Amino acid sequence: MVSRPIALTSAIRRDILSVLTESTTMSVQAATAEVAAEWSSRRRQRGDSPSSVLSAASLVFQVGVDVADEVDAQTSAEGR
Repeated sequence: MVSRPIALTSAIRRDILSVLTESTTMSVQAATAEVAAEWSSRRRQRGDSPSSVLSAASLVFQVGVDVADEVDAQTSAEGR
């Protein structure tokens, strides 16, 4: 498993959760895709390399999977 910097993953997580709170119908996957697009766009605007842009999007999707797992676990626990 690759270690991810805590501050960076926390910022991504906050962005995903922020997008989720804006809509009651948006899925975690859709929120993650929106955040990945925003992060990628910012990197492109800064002039980062294509591989850096792709790495940023990849990291957002990895964090999104973690968020989705946590939401699923919480939903399952509430259903018991």
